[in-house]
Amino acid sequence: MSDAKKALVAGIIATPIFGFFTIYLPFFSDRPLSPSDIEVVRGNMARVEIVRAGRNADALQIWLTGESVPFRGSAGYPAFYRKEALAHLTASAPVEIGILPTERNKPRRDRVRAQDFIPIYALTVAGTPALTLDDCNRWNVENQKVGKYVASILLLCALFLLGYGLRHRRNTM
Repeated sequence: MSDAKKALVAGIIATPIFGFFTIYLPFFSDRPLSPSDIEVVRGNMARVEIVRAGRNADALQIWLTGESVPFRGSAGYPAFYRKEALAHLTASAPVEIGILPTERNKPRRDRVRAQDFIPIYALTVAGTPALTLDDCNRWNVENQKVGKYVASILLLCALFLLGYGLRHRRNTM
């Protein structure tokens, strides 16, 4: 298969996909969470660890005493977390974790680690806020902004491949 045909096929496949995300992200982004959306889980910390949440991302994973599923704070860790509050993360420290009630009943699944977890949307350690709901909402806005740019750039690349493939296909006919 020639380069022009490969470019044409890639453009035909990629253009609708990235076109969808370019339109979807600005108009159908997640709405900011409010305090009424959040359920607070209180307990004493049993264990804390930093886990790999993605290629270039780490997440704070907290196990509470008496809870079978860990709580994971990947939203902007460590940039959006207050370091002075994280210093209090020791065994048996009192912790308040803000979660979505729906995720309490149906936790998310980390397929790489084969582990269920409940996302953290707010975190208070020993009475000191480490991650507020506003911090989490701010991180979501930043994350969605990056997604909008990436989807738009990828759409332009797909359109370029489509145009390249069509132009060189026409020249060979």
